[in-house]
Amino acid sequence: MSWLNPVIAVPTIGFLFEPNFGSAAETLAALRSQFEQWHAQGQTLTVTQPHPLSLAVQASSGFTYTIEPHQLVVAFGYRAALNSTGKEIAAVTYSPQPAQFTVLAQRLLETSAEVLARLPAPRRLQRIGIVATGRVPRESPPPGLLRLIQHIGAPWGAAPAGCVARITSVLSQDLDVTEKCHHGFQYEEGPNDGVVQFTLDWQKYYSNAPSLGARELSKRATGCLETALAYFEKFGSGDLQYDD
Repeated sequence: MSWLNPVIAVPTIGFLFEPNFGSAAETLAALRSQFEQWHAQGQTLTVTQPHPLSLAVQASSGFTYTIEPHQLVVAFGYRAALNSTGKEIAAVTYSPQPAQFTVLAQRLLETSAEVLARLPAPRRLQRIGIVATGRVPRESPPPGLLRLIQHIGAPWGAAPAGCVARITSVLSQDLDVTEKCHHGFQYEEGPNDGVVQFTLDWQKYYSNAPSLGARELSKRATGCLETALAYFEKFGSGDLQYDD
């Protein structure tokens, strides 16, 4: 089981294209049938960022779709609320119902494919990104994150009391593609902050910007998700090379 599944972690997928300067009205028209299908399934849709050339649509399913001339970004997020009954405050509740990260990532692929199928194609693809964002208890981070924190604190002989870090690493590279990952995490000094916030932002860059239809874009996204998840597991297990 993935170390991302037991914690509150959410996925994002992004596609970077050569720009297509269609209007937001044209985008809405292209997506109308998909929106009607989601509405028929009981979802509520809200346009949150109207703009002449772009728009963002938030669905009650937890997904937000941001469509701009140069990119499509689909992100999942929870809405948290404190429910109180009488004089006591109940536990935090999340909407939609919490799900495992790997389950959400597969849903992300499916819903991004639905959107891609209705947008103008082919598009010249420059980059695909897969992001995992979440938090883990400070006293029990995954082995890989603990090892990185200890590695950063090695010059002082102990893990940092507080830390804000962002590390970008090239994972592989050839003439056609480059894979990178941006690793970010932070926690504050003091006993009252008991969590480590983290972001793993895996990116695949295409140097020749291939022109692809919706089906091929979705196929490449599936391959990227598999590769990104494999790297996230490698990072989380502490299976990177350290000199300590």
